Amino acid sequence: MLTQGKYNKIFFGLENSIENAVSEGEAVFSFDYPNILNSFSVDSMIKTALSVIGLPVWNSVKEEENTKYGGEVQPVYYVFNYSSYGVGYADDEPTGEVYLIQVHLFAPLASNLTRLVRKTKAALHKAGFTWPETVNASDSNGRHIVFEFQFVDGVDFDGDLYM
Repeated sequence: MLTQGKYNKIFFGLENSIENAVSEGEAVFSFDYPNILNSFSVDSMIKTALSVIGLPVWNSVKEEENTKYGGEVQPVYYVFNYSSYGVGYADDEPTGEVYLIQVHLFAPLASNLTRLVRKTKAALHKAGFTWPETVNASDSNGRHIVFEFQFVDGVDFDGDLYM
């Protein structure tokens, strides 16, 4: 049988980051935030920001990863998606682009995600995104927390970066 403590260590990928178990099923997260430059793509900025947490991050759901792990518990992972639109038009061309981003955190129903949600928000904000809003989209299949936030980047026309 997989205990809650073992579950946290395996599925949160925090064997080296858990400082102290406050109570059964509750872990204390500690990590350094990455320094992210705006020259990265939005995909790499999201992946780099969340990499400090140690969970898998995908920009699309992999069907085989969305099943029960070892017949006991589902894995914990992130999936992200975004759309964008131009802003600050001058001479019929945008000078910037706003990205509307969603990061989805999936976990088993029994998971206490309070600290993980806080750390996810902090990591994303520290990476240069707006402070994420959260929506609890959980159902009988598992926990599903949606983080919604934005990022504004300049537009590159022929090597000239605007914004």
